[in-house]
Amino acid sequence: MSNIENKFSIRNLESNLERAPCLCNIVGYDNIIKEAQLNQENLGIIARTFGTTNYIYQSYLESLFKIINDYQITYPNPTRKLKEDLLNPNKDDSTLTEIEVTAKLAPYFKITPEECPISESKSNLDLLIEDKNTREKALIEIATSFYDYESHVNPDGEAHIGFLGGKGGQGYKINNALDRKLGRQLNTFRKEVEIGNTPLKYPLIILFKNDSPLGMGDFDKNHIYAGLYDNFSIKDHDEKIVYRQTGFYHKENIEFISKIGVYTLQFDKKYSTFGRFYEPIKTPQHKMSSEFERKLENILFDCIT
Repeated sequence: MSNIENKFSIRNLESNLERAPCLCNIVGYDNIIKEAQLNQENLGIIARTFGTTNYIYQSYLESLFKIINDYQITYPNPTRKLKEDLLNPNKDDSTLTEIEVTAKLAPYFKITPEECPISESKSNLDLLIEDKNTREKALIEIATSFYDYESHVNPDGEAHIGFLGGKGGQGYKINNALDRKLGRQLNTFRKEVEIGNTPLKYPLIILFKNDSPLGMGDFDKNHIYAGLYDNFSIKDHDEKIVYRQTGFYHKENIEFISKIGVYTLQFDKKYSTFGRFYEPIKTPQHKMSSEFERKLENILFDCIT
């Protein structure tokens, strides 16, 4: 998301939302105004963006919602309360990432949001996509990491990177994000693999948006590929304690995951996505065809890193 800080006002919000009919069609003009009036000390991304003069990011958001409208992407209720999540400052970042990914895919794939791959399971995945030409399918689970900008610019504070997405909450280090997904939301599938089953019908891609100005290095070789690496260290009574963590692809019973993708959103004349897929070490239970994978990668990432 954009981090340009301008002075917020309800007047700006009202005026700018009039130029965002597609966003308002989904979230609701009155809903946005009312929520902003009640919570000016804790504004969500939409109110914070449209209540200022950040016109470039406003235009970018409206372009995403226009695609969602044009391709009639609908989210099931009560499983997914899209409007409420987009107005909730604790959920709007991860929800906008889902909108962003869906908008990129919608022109080329049939989209089914909130797919439940196992009957009566609570482990819904964000998207089931189907190539409109070949009918090949894949599942996508989306997550967002975010950077604590306020701490970063505060010399007395310690900047940190946290994690949002799916069932996640704030405050988790970026290097624990994959483990958190695996231990909670994806644990049902992992248990099925452990007893010799194939829980999913299609390849599963875990897609992370990295919102850190530090770039994608935090997700690189250590966190995904390394057998064992130093996670972080602290001092305890003058003794340095190093905490170590196993790279994600070395963990047991994760063969239901076909690929991990990571991307960042950057601005240079326009907003563009920079990212890549990471090849698994172990053979996954399902593989995408090379044509499908190449098409998906080229659509998701404007620049493949």
